[in-house]
Amino acid sequence: MLSITNILRRVGFDAPDNYNLADFYIQTLAMLPFDQESSVQRVKHICNEFEKTTLYAQRVAEARQFHAIDDDQTDAVGGLFHRAPKYKASFFTQLRWLMWRSAVDMFKNPFELRLRLVLAIIIGLLFGIIFLQLKYNQQAFQNISAVIFVLIINTSFSSVQHSADSYNRELPLFFKEHDDGIYRTIPYYASRVTLEFPTQAFTMFILVTIVYWMANLYDDVGRYFTLVGILILCAFVASSMGALIGVTMPSPEAAAAIVVPIVIPLMVFAGFFLSAKTVPDWLLWLKYLSWLYYSNEMALINQWEDVTSLDCNQVGNGTCYHTGNDIIDYYGFKKAHYYRNLGLLFALFIGFRLIGIGILLLRAKFQRRSG
Repeated sequence: MLSITNILRRVGFDAPDNYNLADFYIQTLAMLPFDQESSVQRVKHICNEFEKTTLYAQRVAEARQFHAIDDDQTDAVGGLFHRAPKYKASFFTQLRWLMWRSAVDMFKNPFELRLRLVLAIIIGLLFGIIFLQLKYNQQAFQNISAVIFVLIINTSFSSVQHSADSYNRELPLFFKEHDDGIYRTIPYYASRVTLEFPTQAFTMFILVTIVYWMANLYDDVGRYFTLVGILILCAFVASSMGALIGVTMPSPEAAAAIVVPIVIPLMVFAGFFLSAKTVPDWLLWLKYLSWLYYSNEMALINQWEDVTSLDCNQVGNGTCYHTGNDIIDYYGFKKAHYYRNLGLLFALFIGFRLIGIGILLLRAKFQRRSG
């Protein structure tokens, strides 16, 4: 404060005795609307004189040294979780306060959370009415399987779109606060991921609960909770892809535009529109990148595995499916793949998140150097 007072005194602006220094600084440096030309000249003169002082050179040197420190770079692997020269708080302190800030913001602005809950109820009731109390007959393999696949598609598209948009819109704020040394990239990303879990899980629980019992899916509480778990995991993987898109694209419009071209091919190879038996060998890699495929196979196995009888009223040479295993075979799915698919869903979740945080680290580093 004394240094600033001395600088102003040197250029002819001396604070009166017993005068509030903060008010004096504001009055001296303010742009007066009734005298803008004189205000601009006064402030420019003060700035020019300040640039000649040793204090200015000292502050510039400190700023350059501060911004030259690479993000999340430490001399030891364990250093990530300790205080670094650029940051005034440790990893876990940053993570805790980032989560606290996001939680406070969510509860102070609950519109988005309420909207997601209301949409989950409305969509659940809509699907429940469309597929109300389905019968276990020869049309069941198409109708009931369609319910499950519609849930997977809705979950995937909504999760990818929401995450891509929310991550991308927050990038400008992240870049500024990160460049100012408020927090590292990894605690920021970890806080976002952690706070997504409960809201996604709760909305999926509401949606699946409504549809499951209205549509008359397999009458077993264990199978019901299993389907809830499968779709929650599907939502988590889809959100990971959305986050990857969000941190990669330059704008929210670009992120929204790229969602459909990415999700549609993965949806085609999920096993509902195209049998898993007929996928060309040169396109198999797309099937194995599709979380919709793994989720669909697991969900259909969960639904049909214990169904031992289906009404058959076909006449002539019509094909009858007598058990749920016949339907699983029709789609080209295998019960032996169940736990493999579970592991691969977790692998996709981790893989998409690691790629996303890697891209965010690179963008933050590039943003600092170019800025």
